[in-house]
Amino acid sequence: MQLDLEGSRVFKKLWNNKNYRIIANEGSTRSTKTYSLLQYVMTRCASEKLTITLFRKKGTWLTKTILKDFLEIRDTVFRGLGLHQYYNKTERTQFFPLTGSTISFVGLDDPQRAHGAKQDIAWFNEAMEFTWSDWKQVAQRTTRQILLDWNPNNTVHWIFDRVEKRKDCLMIHSTYKDNKWLEQAIIDEIESSEPTPENIARGTADARHWKVYGLGERCPLQGVIFENVTYINDEDFPAIEDCEIVSYGMDFGFTNPTAIVKCALFKEGLYLHEELYESFLTTLYNYAKPEQRSLQSEMERAEIRKDLEISADPNRPEIIADIKNLGYWINGFNKQLFKDSINYGIQLMNKHTIYITNSSINLKKEQENYKWAEDKDGNQLEVPVKKYDHCWDAVRYWYLKNVATAPGKFVMDEDNNVSKADEWRMDKGTYDFMGDDSARNLY
Repeated sequence: MQLDLEGSRVFKKLWNNKNYRIIANEGSTRSTKTYSLLQYVMTRCASEKLTITLFRKKGTWLTKTILKDFLEIRDTVFRGLGLHQYYNKTERTQFFPLTGSTISFVGLDDPQRAHGAKQDIAWFNEAMEFTWSDWKQVAQRTTRQILLDWNPNNTVHWIFDRVEKRKDCLMIHSTYKDNKWLEQAIIDEIESSEPTPENIARGTADARHWKVYGLGERCPLQGVIFENVTYINDEDFPAIEDCEIVSYGMDFGFTNPTAIVKCALFKEGLYLHEELYESFLTTLYNYAKPEQRSLQSEMERAEIRKDLEISADPNRPEIIADIKNLGYWINGFNKQLFKDSINYGIQLMNKHTIYITNSSINLKKEQENYKWAEDKDGNQLEVPVKKYDHCWDAVRYWYLKNVATAPGKFVMDEDNNVSKADEWRMDKGTYDFMGDDSARNLY
């Protein structure tokens, strides 16, 4: 079989290291990492029998991104194999008749296909989207190799802590300069963000954009909501008996993860430890399907204490009732007690230094990615982006229920200024500041 294939440096490194269990591809925009990976898996399928599954976090994201590139390569580089007639559009699966190989494109929001699939090679496309739980579910069903690719747009991720340090993981770094086929107009556009004197004068310089998408280097987001954050060793989380307040916050999800965070107030510091961060959990055990993961089993595995209250998302009273019946001390946070509870909670929480344990992989990721929204001109708005907020919502429920309502804590006045309170009073679902006529009713 002859293929008209001219591979990049990235492709050659992939091909020459086929025996690695994990190959991780980190790089800038237009660096050939995704294109080279497509050539790699297709060439392998054309020469040996393999079952390959390519994953994205959501199936709808496949159509206009990597699937489009796949079909282009299939109909150009691999046109001689006549593969177009063996493509199942409904299942997004390509069959290779000469070898019996298949490549399937699957979103993890399709749990039946995602969690039931077994493959020789798994590929996490745009790997920064995935959770550690996603990895575990796929990895245990993958017999030969796992591939990953991403743009390095943050500096904290479970991949950096739990995957790239493994001895059986090969890291490949690439930039747009590895793409010898790139049009000059695209090169000029990428390089226009480099903070040179000329680009600064033209107003096109963007240091972070250049670092991530030009140099392919890791860089935290700008405009993050919680900046005053310190990472600590797990053993430095204060003992329960020493804390002023300690219990749990909980945010419910299904496709999006359910999050439980242990939260503590200690010497005016806010201490956080991720206890649970899982998607696709049913609430209770399914005794007919013991392999099916449930919130009940995961809370037991995480050793969530039944003597510490859980302040939970109030929008799922049926789940709260089921968990309460299991013996947990859980109550829904009454968000109606607070006008604009999201921004109010954020403003109060930012009064503290926040300490996050090193093992809280997903919470650390959310800290680096939870940011303020911007308008079309890039100006920051006082509205959080509704993303990377599952742990933070759990913490906010806990904080507003336990800290903001405690005597000696905080109050917000008519101008949204936060100050120390002397005493809170609860009367018919309202909170009033005692002794300050300017404070508002927060109901």
